[in-house]
Amino acid sequence: MGLFRFKYFDIEQKDSVFKIGTDALVLGSWLEFDRNIKTILDIGSGTGVLSLMLAQKSANATITALDINPDAVVLAQQNFRRNELGKRCRAIHSNFLQFTATSGFDLIVSNPPFFVDAFNSNNPVIDLAKHANTSKIEQFFEKSVALLNENGKLALIYPSDSSFLNFARKMGLYPQRNLHVYGKPGVLKRRCSIFGFEKIEELEENLIIRDDLGNYTDAYRLLTKDYHGVKI
Repeated sequence: MGLFRFKYFDIEQKDSVFKIGTDALVLGSWLEFDRNIKTILDIGSGTGVLSLMLAQKSANATITALDINPDAVVLAQQNFRRNELGKRCRAIHSNFLQFTATSGFDLIVSNPPFFVDAFNSNNPVIDLAKHANTSKIEQFFEKSVALLNENGKLALIYPSDSSFLNFARKMGLYPQRNLHVYGKPGVLKRRCSIFGFEKIEELEENLIIRDDLGNYTDAYRLLTKDYHGVKI
């Protein structure tokens, strides 16, 4: 196990749970939400890092962290207990497609399995976290619609192709704000989107994570400054 230190919380990691990566850091740092968001569902929560990032960002919200991997749920529970921000977070072991809730959510976030219909990696931890078939992705959006409140939002980081956008639109969810994530100049790797039920003019943004020399860009450092660096 290894300790990943942020400004205001620490995350324990272990080999049986998908480890912290840039995707979760970008999505959590990029998200903006108002005081109306009281309930958040984090799908495929892993170590619980995204849940804790959102708990830091909103003093009013409660976060439900959902994962199909029982080791991830135990680890997330431990990480919530070790951090003050974790008091508003709870981890649940469940398949998202079978998950039920007594009330809807204002915000659903996920760094979902996004290698759609791709060959598996032969690493069970990676395959569980990152691989899915087309039918499950369609079911993912259908289930998200069912769990969102009337004005709820769905926030995802996903591949740069149009597959996820097509699935979302099919279920009546429309991208309202997009971030095009470049691993380095000219190399588009991911897209972050906030989806809603209202079709409005989309806000488009760009982020380059590393420069040609492999160093983090000023834009990436600025985006993640509330989580990385020295505690204030």
